[in-house]
Amino acid sequence: MADNLTPAESALLILLMAEAREISNPELKERFRMTLDGKSRVKLNQAGYVSSVKVGRSFVHVLDDKGWDRVHQELNFASPAARALGAALSVLHDNLRERVLRGMPPLPEGFQLPPGITLDDVLKPPPPFPI
Repeated sequence: MADNLTPAESALLILLMAEAREISNPELKERFRMTLDGKSRVKLNQAGYVSSVKVGRSFVHVLDDKGWDRVHQELNFASPAARALGAALSVLHDNLRERVLRGMPPLPEGFQLPPGITLDDVLKPPPPFPI
């Protein structure tokens, strides 16, 4: 792909795919310790992958249709500082993409959580087993 996405930009596309909703920079920073701003925001907006709207003092981002199409293609997770993480993300992304190409549910539906359930609910540890 000729867009030359960085590993961080690829990760942000995956993050927005997984959230499948609008998400603000303060929430991105609080939950994931990253934001979409500066050159990367402009680049992803101009490519049509992400829509960003300023709400108050912060930007709110959502994956656009072109962004959903882009995550179906190969993404760059090659980071010399995080080789294992990059490899894991590449394998996960490749496998998810293959599932979609085989006719499994499209990514938006596959990643949306049931109403009233948040990603934090899914990621929190289970309650202790009663003794």
